[in-house]
Amino acid sequence: MTTRDLRKDTLIFALAAAVLLIAGLVLTARPAVVLPVGAENVASSIGDSPQVRTRCHDAGGRFRCFVPGREIDVGAYVTVDVGWDGCWRAAQQMGVRGIEPAEESGCVDLWDY
Repeated sequence: MTTRDLRKDTLIFALAAAVLLIAGLVLTARPAVVLPVGAENVASSIGDSPQVRTRCHDAGGRFRCFVPGREIDVGAYVTVDVGWDGCWRAAQQMGVRGIEPAEESGCVDLWDY
């Protein structure tokens, strides 16, 4: 093996390691860029704690979530829009009191999968 071959192999290894590192960082910071976001992921991200079970379902490109532990009237829900990067904005809807301010936002992270 010549010095030139060794440099070439080292460069290929360094590039492959850099690509894997960047992919790992993207997956950790914004997994929704790579993985699909579903109702369970949104519910986990919105939920206040593991003891509070938020329920969400897909409502045609948005999610409709029922958040226990809030002052909620019968039939109340929160509408959640999720962007391509997994970041969401929840808007207070009919019968919901206790969301301060009227909108909340956040991002689905790796722990929500």
